[in-house]
Amino acid sequence: MDISGKHNSILFVNIIYVCKKVNTIITLKDWCIENNRKDILKEYTSLMKDDIAFDNTKKSNPQNIEYNSDSMAVWKCQVCGRLQYLKVKERISLPMLNCSCDSQNASRNKVLHRISYNGTKKEVQNIIKSTHTSMPEQYIFFYIHKFFPDSIMGKKFDWLGNSEFDIYIPEIRLAIEYDGVCWHKNKEVVDREKNKLALKHNITLFRIREKGLPMINSTDYIYHNTSSKDYSNINSAINATIEFINENYHRNIEYFHDFHFDFYKKLICNEIKNQKVKKSICGKWPEINEYWDYNKNGIIKPEDIKISDKISVYAECPFCHENVEFKVYFAYRYIGKESFAPHLCDERNLYCLKYLKEYYKQYHNTDIQGNSLQERQVRDWKNHIKYAATFNIELQNELKKINIKI
Repeated sequence: MDISGKHNSILFVNIIYVCKKVNTIITLKDWCIENNRKDILKEYTSLMKDDIAFDNTKKSNPQNIEYNSDSMAVWKCQVCGRLQYLKVKERISLPMLNCSCDSQNASRNKVLHRISYNGTKKEVQNIIKSTHTSMPEQYIFFYIHKFFPDSIMGKKFDWLGNSEFDIYIPEIRLAIEYDGVCWHKNKEVVDREKNKLALKHNITLFRIREKGLPMINSTDYIYHNTSSKDYSNINSAINATIEFINENYHRNIEYFHDFHFDFYKKLICNEIKNQKVKKSICGKWPEINEYWDYNKNGIIKPEDIKISDKISVYAECPFCHENVEFKVYFAYRYIGKESFAPHLCDERNLYCLKYLKEYYKQYHNTDIQGNSLQERQVRDWKNHIKYAATFNIELQNELKKINIKI
């Protein structure tokens, strides 16, 4: 018997097997069976990606999805029945689904903790902390904004990376930084690099640095604040900023003479609270107050919740008028950014389709780039209807009539 020939044939078979393995897509179903993870198959509900070709609906089934796919999918907790949204590859990396009944309690407790500070000094401190700003910045911006209405707090540029300018005035390309001792005591190298980046992009950077920090530039102003919590003499820093602008930009801005600290502090605290409302779901969905279920939600109000909160609350659907429980973060990200919609329903599909037919004629392509509210809403309706159509052949046909691709 030719042993070498036998070995060669075995090797040849192995090579074919390996080649098949390389070219064969391992599906989610196969992976779960091979790895004894049938719990994942029980949790799997559907895919959520808009760019999947749903001509063949089988593509959304576990036997047609790659086990390490980047596609977003809906997973149902087998204990409480709540839904969770993870990529397929993220789910298989977990030993078990992080049950949303646990995460829901954590999210709710986080919101309740914030609410407990409402009406106290701690409320303003928490808002300031969450917006990555400080009271001195707020004082300076409050006065500067009167003369430069286009001024911006927390201005980001791509070339700044994860950093930002505390205050930026586009009209004169001036950035203002307030450097507190606690935050900047060991950041001289970082601060100098920021100055270089500003100069490179033709932006002047004026720094107000608390006593105890070294000067970065000859134009820096050293602010002698009374203490780390008392900024009653902040008018000196404001006037130093005004003097810099007047001298370098040929302006004649009035100096801050009669500074009533407590009065301005109250005004700014009220403005900070207004910023909290603007950043809440009220700011994104002003109409939500009309549909909010105040009985079921208890002490939690729309202005207490941020878009990023993964909390479930109750509200009436503006389209089908059903009272539903919905997850804020999911509803904003996947259902409607410009108009409130707590869940997917046929009534909203018809609403979106109707107005898309009416307004879509104004645009000559499917990529609407406008920033007006109406244009953003059209984008919102288009994205929603594309998602809804992935499960509905009739909607797919209607979209083809108005030349919207899925």
